[in-house]
Amino acid sequence: MLSYIVGDPLEDYPDCDVAKQLNEEGYFSGTKQPFSVRIVAKLRKCYGLKSHYERLREAGLLTVNEIALILGIDHSTVNVWRRDGRLACRATTAKGDYLYEVPGDNPPKKYQWQRRVRAK
Repeated sequence: MLSYIVGDPLEDYPDCDVAKQLNEEGYFSGTKQPFSVRIVAKLRKCYGLKSHYERLREAGLLTVNEIALILGIDHSTVNVWRRDGRLACRATTAKGDYLYEVPGDNPPKKYQWQRRVRAK
């Protein structure tokens, strides 16, 4: 079972999703309890495994503040653009925390989606 946690699920999903997946597949902890975020995190830390967040940061994904600085926008605009699909991101927790991919050669710009109104 540890090999299951060490493999792809831990790399590709936050602890909450790993716990849910383990429970759905019928696994139990050593004390015969269903897996929780806390149990998965303890196992990961006990075996010196990096968290989903740490793996994504090492892969070059950016925080809200970092992407906002690069794009010259407010962090609240980052959240709006994420919801609209203008920024590629990955969820890091079930609480709605995200890390953002570095924008390519044609990043979104302020006011790009607003219509221009001509003066009469």
